Amino acid sequence: MTINVVTERFTSRMLALHSELNRIARQFEPMPDDAMDSICEAISVVGRAIIDAPITAEQDIANKFRFAAVLIEYDAGDHADEPAALSSAISDLVAFRNDIWNAEIGGKHPFYAEAI
Repeated sequence: MTINVVTERFTSRMLALHSELNRIARQFEPMPDDAMDSICEAISVVGRAIIDAPITAEQDIANKFRFAAVLIEYDAGDHADEPAALSSAISDLVAFRNDIWNAEIGGKHPFYAEAI
């Protein structure tokens, strides 16, 4: 039995999966409606996983902003998750910076104290 050790961040892997699912949907179109519906549902589930992912490092936040940018620039996609993706990325950035500042210095970061 082979055990794969994953060292890449969850948000990075999900961004790659989201991209690959979109590529598959475009490359193999047309396809049976049920197949396309399943792929689109998977794209949506992976997108929500990125939006809802916990933050443990700056790379996670950057990946959330990358995901929001993908949604913004993809003209053929559903734009329903754009506001949630942007809101999540911004609020996670503010909370992350404030948590670090509070742990190191105390209080809220001066640049992020009034944000959101």
